[in-house]
Amino acid sequence: MLANTGTGYSHQWQLNGVDISGATNATYNATVAGNYSVNIVSPCGNASSAATVVDITALSATASPSAITICEGQATTFTANTGYSYAYQWFRNNVLINGATNSTFATSQAATYKVRITQGGVCSATSGNAILTVTNNPKPTVTAGGPTTFCAGQNVTLTANTFSGVGYQWQKGSANIAGATNQNYIATTTGAYRVVETANGCTKISSAIAVTVNCREENTTSVDLNNSQISLVPNPTSGKVKIKLTTNGDDKIVLRVLSVLGNEVLFENFQVKEGENVRELNLQHFANGIYFIEVISRIGNNTFKLVKQ
Repeated sequence: MLANTGTGYSHQWQLNGVDISGATNATYNATVAGNYSVNIVSPCGNASSAATVVDITALSATASPSAITICEGQATTFTANTGYSYAYQWFRNNVLINGATNSTFATSQAATYKVRITQGGVCSATSGNAILTVTNNPKPTVTAGGPTTFCAGQNVTLTANTFSGVGYQWQKGSANIAGATNQNYIATTTGAYRVVETANGCTKISSAIAVTVNCREENTTSVDLNNSQISLVPNPTSGKVKIKLTTNGDDKIVLRVLSVLGNEVLFENFQVKEGENVRELNLQHFANGIYFIEVISRIGNNTFKLVKQ
């Protein structure tokens, strides 16, 4: 607090009408609550100021919410109380978080959080704990009980993983299948199937598994062109397939493997000699389903359907 000054002025500060010992300067720093005034003696006479009320409130810090539970992949924001000249520092498990100096802090990491508030660079207070719990259900998986490529009239049983309290909803594509709420689902039609699992108020979705309804091809697929022959053996295949090329001259071959959606999943080019040539492809790491093998040579372009099972 500051009083007016002048030549020959003397001051006496009072708290609640009582002189404060030694408080005879033109300024006074109040440290307790009360009504402060100052008496001034000057060559022109004496005067007393009106009382100034000082209210001192203890600094407090709060972080809210004090406890919250979210699902894995979500986030939450903790909020501190605000006030004049407040500065903030957030902590995770009692360790300072670099850069976390706003009145709010967003996070997705399970831990105990608190905030320290400093006012005017002098007074400070630390909040109580704010606890973030993250629910992390097991990842949904789907297992096929047999081949996922079969003829019309056949089927395959799809089985989801299980754990305590889990509920199921099977989907074809991204659409729910009415009534398909058991751990197992029997697929009879072509499509991409997945399961939605819900537990502890949280939901996760499995990767899709492709089911193809299409009668099997013969064990050998071949074509004859101008005394040249190209064949695939075996077809269907469990992983490895041989491409046999019998040509009437040297040639350069371009080989492309396409998914059922037309995406290129394998590309090779190589030279062949006149006569019989064999090229083996290893598709064991490919998902079961339908693929198209495109063979490009000087005698033309040939595309074969291949079943991987």
